[in-house]
Amino acid sequence: RVNCRLQDGGITCDTESQDKIVQIIRTYRPNIVLYNGPKDRHPDHEQAHTLIRYAIFRSGLSKIHTRDENGVQQQPWRPQRHFSYLLSYDSTPDFFVDVSDSFSQKMNAILAYETQFYSDQKHLQQEPKTYISRPGFLDMIESRARYFGELSHCSYAEAFMSVEPLVVPSLHSFVLE
Repeated sequence: RVNCRLQDGGITCDTESQDKIVQIIRTYRPNIVLYNGPKDRHPDHEQAHTLIRYAIFRSGLSKIHTRDENGVQQQPWRPQRHFSYLLSYDSTPDFFVDVSDSFSQKMNAILAYETQFYSDQKHLQQEPKTYISRPGFLDMIESRARYFGELSHCSYAEAFMSVEPLVVPSLHSFVLE
């Protein structure tokens, strides 16, 4: 996990912030990048979407200069694909990923951040109420995954958007074995 130390509640798509993301992309050289969708109730998430899109493009440009943690000039690198995961229902997904076999593991990972979410004990302590600390938030996550699963004919699914058109080698790629 890498923290860029961007300001909470104040993420912007400026060159300095872009360069932090470019440096990470060039360090780890991912083939695929997943990031926030373009619409979200939290403005930072929407800004992160724009910031990462710019950084992905700039990471492949040879005239954008960044250095690694040892001061060595980094080489350009652009991921082959980048997809936005959808958290809202007001965008049209380009594809779904069946997560039925790993959905309980996802929920357990979310619950590892117990200070962020609703629990009866925390509720009794009168912690500040937030959008994600309300009792129905975790139910909403499951409902969304079930809804996307229903659309894609499985139990649970995640929805994604692609900036670029998706190409498959043949129609046979769609045949399930």
